[in-house]
Amino acid sequence: MNNGWRRLRVHHGPGTPDMDDPSWTAAFASNDRKHVDQHFGMATGFDLYAISPGGSRLIEVLRAVSGEANSHEGRVGARVRLLEGCRLLFCIAVGEAAKQQLAAVGITAMVVDPGTPIAALLIKLQEQSASRAAASAGGPAPCGKARSSRQAEENFLAMLANGWDE
Repeated sequence: MNNGWRRLRVHHGPGTPDMDDPSWTAAFASNDRKHVDQHFGMATGFDLYAISPGGSRLIEVLRAVSGEANSHEGRVGARVRLLEGCRLLFCIAVGEAAKQQLAAVGITAMVVDPGTPIAALLIKLQEQSASRAAASAGGPAPCGKARSSRQAEENFLAMLANGWDE
């Protein structure tokens, strides 16, 4: 337990293939573990995934202990500390002050429509991870254009922020 939160680290058993070095660690504010359905500041649960060109894997589940989710004092700071080490956070809403606190520790907050499937976001992140890996290995760049991995990542984050059509 950590500041009113339960942390379940997922250990994958023998026979589970190792992931390549993960390109991303992403957190999803979710109550049902299938959809992004919570506001960052009021979230009672986060699911953390490691994403690499070869796939994605649930690595940690965070759940608020009874009463913590309604405690106003330190709510945002506690959530930011919980997610340190993640690169991205997906939620249905986040305040500007919280967004700045997240950015200060290297986390980009992405607001998505309520009910957005986590699986769909993981596929997009995995595709971006594969594109980044190809670009850094000298392979074909996304869209046939030569761009740096950092530029591709920034473009991807901008696309996520503005949404996309399936």
